[in-house]
Amino acid sequence: MMIRRLSFFSVVFLFCSCVGLKYKTTFERKKGEPKHARGVFVNDNFIVTSGYEGRVSISSSDRVQFSVYKIDSLEDFRDVCFLDNHVIAMNSGNLGQIWKFNPEKKSKQIVFNRDSVFLDGMDFNENRQGAAFGDPINNKLTVLLSANNGDSWYLCNSEALPFVQEGEAGFAASGSGIKVFDDGTIYIGTGGGAVANLYVSEDFGKSWKVIPTPMKSGGSYGIYSMYFWSKNEGVVIGGSYEHQNDTEKICFLTKDGGHSWEDISQGLPGYCSSVNGTTGGELIFASGRNGVYYSKNKGKKWEQLWREPYYSIAVHKEKIVFSGKNGKLRIIDLQ
Repeated sequence: MMIRRLSFFSVVFLFCSCVGLKYKTTFERKKGEPKHARGVFVNDNFIVTSGYEGRVSISSSDRVQFSVYKIDSLEDFRDVCFLDNHVIAMNSGNLGQIWKFNPEKKSKQIVFNRDSVFLDGMDFNENRQGAAFGDPINNKLTVLLSANNGDSWYLCNSEALPFVQEGEAGFAASGSGIKVFDDGTIYIGTGGGAVANLYVSEDFGKSWKVIPTPMKSGGSYGIYSMYFWSKNEGVVIGGSYEHQNDTEKICFLTKDGGHSWEDISQGLPGYCSSVNGTTGGELIFASGRNGVYYSKNKGKKWEQLWREPYYSIAVHKEKIVFSGKNGKLRIIDLQ
């Protein structure tokens, strides 16, 4: 593990309210390591990013330092989280691997390893239950479960999983196409098939049902990211990275756990790879290749925040972290 000070980076303090959102930019980096950071996590003390070439970067907000890991032979840590002073990172590529890092002990260990499994996203609830999902094997999604802080993982019983449609899979653009609730309910979003579906388990993977969504699907269209502030209310977002300016049926709001949907695509620029927001959904951010947008009324109206593209968004209280291409990172505090 390498620790280095960020003395050569400029820490920017900039207040802005010109677009109707009051915030302060506390840090901005145009490029650096890890390259192409799609995984991002933030809590009271730490900001963690992960990405290209098996890199994980841990920043302590009070010390302004980085601890950097690199796992040789790994393609891309597309998702990352922080539990009990440990970092858990999920690889997306030919190697279906999940790693656990202990920054204090400067240790690392692999906690799941299976070849030819492309993993798309991972999430944990407050009870330290975790789930990850990947592309289909034998016409069924790959679903991994952990009940012990990510120390070990097991495959969900495939007999409980529904068969997927032709071409149906998940998207690993920001690792946020999955949500695990505190009661053990799991939501997984898909695309690529004739219908973009919401896979739902209400008993932590023992049984599953499929709820169709009106999201545009097929090919590279579908659900790329989701943000639920309760089991009933949340937003799914996506579109197509191949048709990034297509704005038709790319974002929907549900208030009843996916049984009905409201189209809130109007005002968005097209394909979005990540959606996240504050507790209760009072403020929602959406990002992608066409910039960053926000809504103060659950998608009824979207406003542009920046034209700069970002892959992923992490939110903790008033702190928002945006990560992007070539190690680009921006941190703001809401005012």
